[in-house]
Amino acid sequence: MRVRATLTFAVAPEGDASLSPILETLYTFRSAVRCVVWWCVESGVASFARVHKALYRTLRSDYGLPARLTLDAIRQGIWIAKGWLKNPKRGRKPVIRRLWMNPRAKLYVQVGRGLNLNH
Repeated sequence: MRVRATLTFAVAPEGDASLSPILETLYTFRSAVRCVVWWCVESGVASFARVHKALYRTLRSDYGLPARLTLDAIRQGIWIAKGWLKNPKRGRKPVIRRLWMNPRAKLYVQVGRGLNLNH
């Protein structure tokens, strides 16, 4: 039998130094998602294949994200952009302010060793 638990926690920027890799990764991930959303809205493209072809290498090099987080950033950016593009009463462009990450991304923090991504 497998037990799956979801952990939600608050990370304070001025908090413990061992939590800074998580916070740094979340800020970088949010910036990457913003980049994907902006590109999708400006180009009007929201298909995974076209966005991946256009942005994958750029996101990997500019933001320094691991491959798994880069793909998750592309997927989440497309979700947000599709919601805005399909809305007939669009209003202002989408803005991402919250720090959140897809629960499929498994992050392990080892004190003294930094951040490890299990895929």
